Amino acid sequence: MRQINRSKPKPDGRETRRVATRDRLILAAKSVMADTSVDTVTVDGIVQKAGVGKGSFYNHFNSKEDLFFATLDEVFADMADQIISAIEAVDDPAEELAIGIRMYVRLAAADPEIGRLIINAPASFDILHTYADPVVNHTIDKGLQAERFKLRDRDLFFLLLTSGVNATLSRVLEQTFDEAVTKELAASALLLAGIDPKEALEIASKSLPTL
Repeated sequence: MRQINRSKPKPDGRETRRVATRDRLILAAKSVMADTSVDTVTVDGIVQKAGVGKGSFYNHFNSKEDLFFATLDEVFADMADQIISAIEAVDDPAEELAIGIRMYVRLAAADPEIGRLIINAPASFDILHTYADPVVNHTIDKGLQAERFKLRDRDLFFLLLTSGVNATLSRVLEQTFDEAVTKELAASALLLAGIDPKEALEIASKSLPTL
């Protein structure tokens, strides 16, 4: 049988520096854009924060908006990967849903800059849905097919779920809610999905998987 060489070519020094510069720009964008709107951020402010030249910025991005979307895309892609890794070995869709809700808030709140970027940027919710919708819909489909979930209106459930999760994240970032409230949030979502109240709380209170 033919063996496939899966090794990747080692990047040269120039490519390594290029990747490092892009990473520095994205890190700077996370910081600069966390507390203000993209309209008030300047390219000069971003490159100063990143410690790179303006020319380097335009080697990677066409505009601050381009960097903004790339930053959000990276944030949500990383969060989605971690959540998928946490639920891939879970068979119960109710437990999947609870883990996803709690981990989303935990990951976003663990780095306040990322959390504020998610909450403060209107465009973030469009990008969030790009990554979250397939995961959540897969879990909902799995729950409905197994007759684990009983939803009167799937679209309304999805709306209440996403708005509730982001509202809770906002309160956690403001420190008016403790992260432990995510257990109650997950239990409430399971109640809406038709899970028995006692079981919903038991599922939502389970220890989160370690990554």
